[in-house]
Amino acid sequence: MTKIKLCGMKKEEHILWANEAGPEYIGFVFAPSRRQISFAKAAQLKRILNPSVQAVGVFVDADIDDIVFLAENKTIDCIQLHGTEDTDYIHSLKQKCKLPIIKAIGNPTEQSLKEAEQLEVEYLLLDASKGGSGKTFDWAIAKTCKKPFFLAGGSPELARSH
Repeated sequence: MTKIKLCGMKKEEHILWANEAGPEYIGFVFAPSRRQISFAKAAQLKRILNPSVQAVGVFVDADIDDIVFLAENKTIDCIQLHGTEDTDYIHSLKQKCKLPIIKAIGNPTEQSLKEAEQLEVEYLLLDASKGGSGKTFDWAIAKTCKKPFFLAGGSPELARSH
C-alpha cells in the first residue's frame, strides 16, 4: 500500500494544505537546512495538524535527548535519521524512545541496503543523497528491499522531463 509523506513543513499554510490533502505523514526538519524548523514552531504546527497525519521529525546526527524531548512533548510521532547514526546510536535511541524510526540510506546499493536491513529500525528511506536533494536514483533497487521503505527524490519520469 502506498503512503505519502510531505517533508519540510514550516508554516501554518503548509499544515492547513496537508490537512486538506490528507497524506499519512508530514515532516518537520530539525537538521540544519533551509527547511529547518525550531522545536517551538514545530509544536505550534503540530497542534493544528490533523491527528490522522503523523508528524515525522527529521534529524542528522542529533543529540538523542533532543529527539526524546520532542517525542515526550508529542511534537513528533516518528523519527527519521539522515546522518551517520550507527547501530549503537539507534539502540540507545530505542532504549529512550519507543517511536518508530526511519533510517535514510543515500544512493542505496545492494550491499548498503542489506546492511541497512539489519538496523533496529521500522522503515528505511531510499534516497539519491542524504539531504533531500529531490534527485532520483535507480528505483529498481527498491524491489530487493526486505523492510518497509519510503522512496525519496521525485519521479524518474519527472526528472527526465525537466
